[in-house]
Amino acid sequence: MEDEDADVGGVVTESAINARLPFATHAEAYAALEQIGYEAPHVAPEFSPSELVAATQPLLKAHGSTLLDMTSTVPVSADAIFQALTIIGLNAEAHSRRDRDVAVLIQRTAANTPSFLFGTHWGMVQVVGPEEASKQISANATPAILCFHRGRQIELPSSVCHGNAALASKWLTDEITGSNLFSCALCNTPFVKKTKEQGIIIGRVAVTECGCMIRPECAYDCIERTGSHACPVCHA
Repeated sequence: MEDEDADVGGVVTESAINARLPFATHAEAYAALEQIGYEAPHVAPEFSPSELVAATQPLLKAHGSTLLDMTSTVPVSADAIFQALTIIGLNAEAHSRRDRDVAVLIQRTAANTPSFLFGTHWGMVQVVGPEEASKQISANATPAILCFHRGRQIELPSSVCHGNAALASKWLTDEITGSNLFSCALCNTPFVKKTKEQGIIIGRVAVTECGCMIRPECAYDCIERTGSHACPVCHA
């Protein structure tokens, strides 16, 4: 069934824009988001979508893929245009099915958070109902990035906000390609662990000045064995 409110470019039309929750300020919207269970909704990635795309493209190119950014289609007002994200997501998913070498990015920003998170909530309510949606939102980390690849939806939590675009690009590429980039460069242990009970758990990451990612335990072990503080991976 085709969606009458959007085209393949992710354009949100007037009927979807009219479905909104009005807020005077973003701070007021954040407070309402906290009431429905989102943790720290005011915290968004410090890097821009364009910075994430620039960091991810070379990594995906090695796998014959590319990243298309549709973040700009998410409304940026304090009002929550809550149906917009579902429409944009459907178009992003369709695009990723048509072109299997393209991954489509939708990133949460400080400006689009009301529409992004209320949109996520509205979409969950349609599928599982309001009570279960509230439980799932309270139990899981606040989403920061949505990405669609070959019809599959990938979600990165707000833990990504504490890193830079380079780190996020490796995590995102991992999720898209399964290439194990977001792992310790010495022991190859993944930094991300997914559990049914606790959701996504992010391990501690030590990042050297040259950008190599190592588990702190591995870094300490190398210093103890060699006495050197140089990067144990590239020796910079």
